[in-house]
Amino acid sequence: MEARKAAEEGEFSKDLLPFSDLTALWKNKMYKDSLNFIQEKCINHPHTANYYNIFLEKSRKPWFRGIKLPRRAIVSINRIRAGRTSLASDLHLIKILESPLCKCGMSEQTVNHMFWQCGLYKEKRASLTKFLYKGKNHGPFWIEEFLSSLDPEVLTEIANFILKIDIRI
Repeated sequence: MEARKAAEEGEFSKDLLPFSDLTALWKNKMYKDSLNFIQEKCINHPHTANYYNIFLEKSRKPWFRGIKLPRRAIVSINRIRAGRTSLASDLHLIKILESPLCKCGMSEQTVNHMFWQCGLYKEKRASLTKFLYKGKNHGPFWIEEFLSSLDPEVLTEIANFILKIDIRI
């Protein structure tokens, strides 16, 4: 309590202050500062504005809390949410690859192409699309829409697809 009083009123006690009094104040300040930083830096940036508008959850817990997903799936979903994948379209933007085209030759290798259109993964996506249609979803699908729902069953199906394909997102 002494630390709170000192922080709020600016008066310091000659007595030693317990560290635990300062911890809660420090955590709250860091959390608020982080949210302010995200808002200031991300809202106008083309890649991060999408994340901010769709996915930012003002919670101190991770989005995958309570959902048992393999680490590879969590990493891939985080990359999709952040708009920074290791697919050809993103690697082309940062000049790592010369071409943004998918190996199937149909179009650019984007996240939505991989999930919904790529002929190389048609058989592997069958159970995902069957699950989504059964849930009364109708195409065209947009992966960000399903990821933003945080529905554990949908996320599990998406994770299963990610684990089936032979490419790291």
